[in-house]
Amino acid sequence: FGDVTLAGLVGLATGYVSVSTTLVASYAAFILAGLYGLARLILRRGSRKDDIAFGPWMLLGLLISLVVQVRPLL
Repeated sequence: FGDVTLAGLVGLATGYVSVSTTLVASYAAFILAGLYGLARLILRRGSRKDDIAFGPWMLLGLLISLVVQVRPLL
């Protein structure tokens, strides 16, 4: 449950800044993890049944969301 704990901490850190920062972090993490999985499939380094650790992608999404300035939604 390490990813679950990390998700709570990432949500707490980004939610303190703004709601749009939380959305950017979430979208960035999912997009980056998806691109990584797709690259593994294309390069034949893994299969569809392989597990991908999501923690590093959440941290990278957090970093991206804190660096990129997004206009608030509300």
